[in-house]
Amino acid sequence: INAEYGVMLQFKRTPLISKIPSIVGVFPQLTLLSRPLSSAPYVVNSFTQTKKNFGHENSYTTHVAFKPCSDFLKTQKVQFSASTSTSPSQDFTYDRFVDPSKEWDAIIVGGGHNGLVCAAYLAKQKKRVLVLERRDIVGGAAVTEEIFPGFRFSRCSYLLSLFRQSIVKELKLKIPLHPRNPSSFTPLRDGRYLTLGSDRAQNLAEIAKFSKADAAVYEQYEQMLSGFSRDIVDPLLDQKPLLPAEGINLALIRQFLHMKKVGQDRLLRFWELLTTPAQQILDTWFESEPLKSTLATDAIIGAMTSPYEPGSAYVLLHHVMGGLKELEGQWAYVEGGMGTVTKLLAEKVIEHGGVIQTRAPVSRIEVDDIHAKVKGVVLESGHKIASKCVISNATPHITFNQLLKDSSRLSKSLRERMKAFDYTSPVTKINIALKGLPKMTCIENDYEMSQDNIPPPYRGTIHFCESSQQIHKGYEEAKRGLCSSRPIIEMTIPSTLDKTLCKPGNHVAGLFVQYTPFDPVDGSWSDDAFREEFANRVFGVINEYMPDFTSQIVG
Repeated sequence: INAEYGVMLQFKRTPLISKIPSIVGVFPQLTLLSRPLSSAPYVVNSFTQTKKNFGHENSYTTHVAFKPCSDFLKTQKVQFSASTSTSPSQDFTYDRFVDPSKEWDAIIVGGGHNGLVCAAYLAKQKKRVLVLERRDIVGGAAVTEEIFPGFRFSRCSYLLSLFRQSIVKELKLKIPLHPRNPSSFTPLRDGRYLTLGSDRAQNLAEIAKFSKADAAVYEQYEQMLSGFSRDIVDPLLDQKPLLPAEGINLALIRQFLHMKKVGQDRLLRFWELLTTPAQQILDTWFESEPLKSTLATDAIIGAMTSPYEPGSAYVLLHHVMGGLKELEGQWAYVEGGMGTVTKLLAEKVIEHGGVIQTRAPVSRIEVDDIHAKVKGVVLESGHKIASKCVISNATPHITFNQLLKDSSRLSKSLRERMKAFDYTSPVTKINIALKGLPKMTCIENDYEMSQDNIPPPYRGTIHFCESSQQIHKGYEEAKRGLCSSRPIIEMTIPSTLDKTLCKPGNHVAGLFVQYTPFDPVDGSWSDDAFREEFANRVFGVINEYMPDFTSQIVG
C-alpha cells in the first residue's frame, strides 16, 4: 500500500461516517502502525467511496488520498495497513491527524465512557470537540477485547444498569441488551441454592426455602430501597450539582422543597442507610444466612470495605438505582460486550462533528497562571494543542497531581487532598475462556443441560459466598496486605445469552474476585508463580460447586 498515492480499502460494512467533508482518517478495519512511509507524516486530503451490492450485503470501496503534514506528529511516523480482521478490541479504530494550529472549543483528556458522553453532548451543540485517548481504542474500562483467539470479553466492566437512561434517550443510543432473569444465583455446598430474579412469586418461594419470615418481609425491604432511590437519589442525579459559592438559587430551593415533601422520618431512615453497616440493616430485616450473604455481596462489590463497616449499606442502593428502559433496577449484558456502548458513543461524537484521536497520551494541561486561564494540552510527543476549555476524564489524582503539576494556581491544600484520595481497590478481574459450560452439582436434578438448553441459573450472577463472616474475614486479611484465603467470587457467563462472544458450545466467563491487595505483603502480582497460586485458589473454590470447572478452561 503506497500512502503517497492513496489507500484502497474494501470491506463489507457501512463506513462509520458517510459525510465526505468530515472524514479525516476514520475507517473500519484500518489500523495505524508505527513505521515511516516517507519523510513526513500524512493527513487525509480527500475521501471517496463507491458502493456495490454482493447478494444481501453491501461492499464499500474506499479511496483515501494523503498530503504531507509538515510539522505535527513528526515523532509519530505512520504506516497504514488494511486487513480482514478488526481491531482486537473494537469494531473500529478512530485515528485522525490533528492540525496543531487549530484551536478547539473543548479538549477532553481520556476516551472513557464519561469522556465520550461529555464529547457527544458538546459536539451535538456544535462545539469543536477533540477527544485525546492514550490507548489505540476508546472506552476506558468499558471495552470488548479478544484476549484469547475466538473469545471476546468485556475486559473490565461487564454489566449495564447505572448508565443514565436520560443519556440513552438524549443521544439516541440504540444499545442492544440481554436482560438477565434470574439476576442472582447462590449455590450452597450442601446442595441447596437461592435464586433471585424479576419473578415476584418465584423470589418469595426461593426465600421461603430458608425462612418463611424472610419471605414475608422481602418485598418491604425491596420497596424501602427502591423508594429511597426513586424519591431521594434519582431526582438529584440529573440535576446540576449544588455549589456553595453560588448561594441560594432556584435549584437549591427546588431541592429543599422536594426533601420537605419526602418527609423527616424517611430522610432519617435514609441517613441511617448512608451511615450504617450493611450487616446491621440486613440483620434487622432477615434471619437466613444464604439471603443475607447474597445481599451482603451487593454492599461490598468493588469496594474495599466489609458489610460490618459503617457506610457499606449505601452500596445496596446501587442495585436498585439503575435500570434499563422502563425496568427499574434491571441489569443486562450488552450484546458484543461493554465495548458496544463506547463504540456507539464514539460514533455519536463523530456523527456530530467531533474528533477522536487515539494513541495520543497527554503529558500536561497548559495553564496561564497569571490570568488563571487554561491554554490547552501538551502531548507526550511534545506537540501542543490549544483550547480555552480542557475537560479531564482522568482521575482527580492524575488530573491535579500529574497533568496540572506545573500550575501554581492550585493550592497546597487541594493537592494534599488529591494525594489523600483513596483509590484502594480490593478486586481482581479474571477473564476465562471455556470450551464448555461447567456443571453445577446443586441443580443437576432440577434442570437438563445441553448446548441448546442452558439452565436459567447460568444467566445471572453466580455468587460463591455462603456467609457474611466469610466476606468480613476476607476483608480483614486484605487490610493486613494478604489475599483472601477463601476469595469472594461473583461469576458471570454472558455467552449464555450473547452468542456473538464466542463459537457455539464455547463460553466466556468473568470472575469478579475479592479481596486482593494491589501490593500484597507476601508476594507480587508480577511473579507468575504468585499469580498462578492465587488463580488456583479461586478455581478451587469454584470447583467445590462446579467440579469440572477447571477442566473446561482453555484460556
